[in-house]
Amino acid sequence: MGGQPSKSQEDSAAEARIAAKCQAVRAPLDPDHTRLQLVDEAYEYSLSEGIAAIFQVLRSERDLIVINLRGNNIGIVGARMLARVMAETLPLWTELNVAANALATEGIWALAEQVKICSTLTDLDLSDNHVGASGARAFADIIEFAPSLRRLGLANTELRAEGAEIVAAALARNTTLTSLNLASNWLGDKG
Repeated sequence: MGGQPSKSQEDSAAEARIAAKCQAVRAPLDPDHTRLQLVDEAYEYSLSEGIAAIFQVLRSERDLIVINLRGNNIGIVGARMLARVMAETLPLWTELNVAANALATEGIWALAEQVKICSTLTDLDLSDNHVGASGARAFADIIEFAPSLRRLGLANTELRAEGAEIVAAALARNTTLTSLNLASNWLGDKG
């Protein structure tokens, strides 16, 4: 009889929308399902259903090794979900790009905890997530304790000189990092 949809109807509709978004997320997978390039789709995936679709695909595609989610505005919620996927699936990812996703310091910390135990991750790009000096400690934690990390992108994260000092101290204790991008961080003479 007309009126408002029931809770189960709303849930079914949401599940159908998420399933459709999962299909859209899977579309850019390469033929052998090892690379996911979902770049600058913020308008499509920044809402909760879009974020849920991305992480449903990440959970199910166990052969993925390269993940590029640059510019999807997944935010803190998305960073936490990504960390949860990493904790649950122990992925064999070698490259993870979550640049320009509004992760905030809290999201960077969530990812840092998992990056430190992901023994296959060699490339991580956190650029364009404006966290400032408050995020520097999370970056330092990644630099100091990520066992296999070779390349780290921290460009345009607003570290400034204070954050650069924290990162430099961790870098002094790192033996594996071969490339660190700190461009556009207003480091000044002190940084």
